[in-house]
Amino acid sequence: MPNSELAVAGPVGQGRNWPNGVLVLGNLDSLTDTYAHATIVINPVKFGTGLPVKTLEALSYGKPVVATPAGVRGLGLDFDAAVALGDKPDTFAEQVLKLLKDENARSAMAQQAISAANDWQHRQLAVLNNAIAGQKTRA
Repeated sequence: MPNSELAVAGPVGQGRNWPNGVLVLGNLDSLTDTYAHATIVINPVKFGTGLPVKTLEALSYGKPVVATPAGVRGLGLDFDAAVALGDKPDTFAEQVLKLLKDENARSAMAQQAISAANDWQHRQLAVLNNAIAGQKTRA
């Protein structure tokens, strides 16, 4: 996609030689403008622990996401409608290209993204409220 640009935010982009078409943003105080200009968001992590915050953050901004299985680990919901998975480099790239070329698919995923983020948030708040209520009954 010759008219596409990859924007890399955070320290991961620094200190490397990148090819043309890669914009290194470095550390940012806020990602709001970056998300506003993003067509899609990728989370190509191969491993990690804990919650995939980057994926949830992108979904909360209503962005379609292409992620590895590690990029959705622990979410506990079926995010298929909002996240395209690529478990191998070729599959990942195919998913990115497909979304860049298909505005209808991106639009549908964007709507599902916000819904998925809201559903996740409501479930987490319910769990937290139950935990707090359980502690209050013990006191």
